Amino acid sequence: MVALRPDEASRLRAELASELGELGRVHAEITQRRDARDDTATYALALLLMNYYTGVERIFRRIAAHLGGLPPTSDRWHAQLLEDMALDLSGVRPAVLARDTVERLARLMRLRHVLRNLYAWAVHRDELDIHVASLDATHAAVVADLELFAEFLATLAQG
Repeated sequence: MVALRPDEASRLRAELASELGELGRVHAEITQRRDARDDTATYALALLLMNYYTGVERIFRRIAAHLGGLPPTSDRWHAQLLEDMALDLSGVRPAVLARDTVERLARLMRLRHVLRNLYAWAVHRDELDIHVASLDATHAAVVADLELFAEFLATLAQG
């Protein structure tokens, strides 16, 4: 059975809504800058894409802390946390993300890993353009999945 009190479910739902607002702002910034080709714009896009995934991961950490245990602690905890969001935990929570959404986000997670572990100028603009081009669909999938999960939280909040 779910160990989340109605007030905790309501708070988690509000936190998700706030984070979705932030993700929307990052998505809008990326959309605004996608056609600029100078180095500064390229670095900004790289940072914004990295921030987008970091924001999504922050949501997953909150969910995991309340529903389904704490985030993994192994060397590959980032990947494990993302994969866990596709699991339906019977009696605890439904899957947070559809499998397709997980696959889309896994590509962004790998990009973030590269950006965190290399110099920004080591990333080629054509690689960033692939991520920028797919972000609209990725963002729409993330929003749809998290709105569906928020409905589950609303049910819990009603007690």
